[in-house]
Formats: sequence, C-alpha cells, structure tokens
Amino acid sequence: MFLRVQTHSSQEIVNITNLVLDAFASMHLSRDKGFVVLYNPHTTSALLINEGSDSSVAQDILTFLNKNIPLHDNYAHDSVDNNAHAHIKSSLFPSHLMIPFSKGSLLLGVWQGVFLLEFDGPRTRKIYMDVLYS
Repeated sequence: MFLRVQTHSSQEIVNITNLVLDAFASMHLSRDKGFVVLYNPHTTSALLINEGSDSSVAQDILTFLNKNIPLHDNYAHDSVDNNAHAHIKSSLFPSHLMIPFSKGSLLLGVWQGVFLLEFDGPRTRKIYMDVLYS
C-alpha cells in the first residue's frame, strides 16, 4: 500500500499521523503484533517521529535547519538542479520508520506524531506502507 502526501510549500513539515492511522485501520491484519513500516523513496524529503501536539516544534526544526544549512551556499549540486540544500537536509533524517503495533493499535507515545519533512516542494510524495509481523 502507499500513501500520497501533497505538500504545499518549498519546505514544510506535514503531520501525516492521521493518514497513517487511517491506512493502518483499513489493513486486514493476520496477527496481533508486529511493526508498520513506512518508506520514503524520495531524496529531498524524509520521515520523522516527533512532538505531535505542538506545531511550533516543526517550525523550530525548519528554523534550525535553514539557519545551519542555507538554501544556497555555493553547493556543487546546485549547478544540476538547484536543490542541494534539500538533499543535505533530508540526509539528516531517516527514509524509513518502524512503528510497533499490538492488538490493532499503533504504539505511538502520547505526544508522538508521524511527519513527512518536505525540503523541495511543493510535490506529491508517495510513502510506502507495509506490515512486518513479529
């Protein structure tokens, strides 16, 4: 299965928790325990689990990244497609996540949310989702 996420800005952090929960609820699980695996096949975006109830955390992450990895800093790759900063930023975060589940529920922490980090948008991103049983 895959999830489609439409981003709307050149850089943004999109809370996809409800999208993941809805997709998980629609899966026909054959066992009670395992892991949901999310995989992002894009090189200028990433996945993250972090604070899900206060959106200022996402803004703080983007502020930090832009302060330390400017949009244009004489990067060699910018001569190809002008998005070297996006590749650098995405390389600091995972391209995949594993979230445990038990008895039909994802075991996210109380404050945790699942996010797509967009560094070269706006775009439609495709996130693959599957289940591994334990």
